Amino acid sequence: MAFLAAAVLGVTISFGWRFLVNLGAFWLVDARGLARLASLGVIIFSGLILPLAMFPPALVGLARALPFAGFIDAPARVWLGQVQGAELAVLLARQLAWALGLAAAGQLVYRRGIRRLVIQGG
Repeated sequence: MAFLAAAVLGVTISFGWRFLVNLGAFWLVDARGLARLASLGVIIFSGLILPLAMFPPALVGLARALPFAGFIDAPARVWLGQVQGAELAVLLARQLAWALGLAAAGQLVYRRGIRRLVIQGG
């Protein structure tokens, strides 16, 4: 059950991040550069290429505090049984906080962008 929760939260965080990044299209002529820059953070800090446990000790704490760790690293650690008890509760709470925070930020940016939107011909 914990893995299912971590996986669902990971997908939710991932969606929130992508939604927030793509909202940059309200202000940019071509948002592909922003999307590529944002995906660089995901590739490095999510555990996609290199598990976060293999990062230098000073960087592991930072990497796990970022939302990207919730995409892959957190669900993988739960699946492998590396986190249990209080540590599992903290991990899931951090994922939930990022999911809610990104959803709130997405709503705020969306509302600002929609006020600025001008559609040609309408």
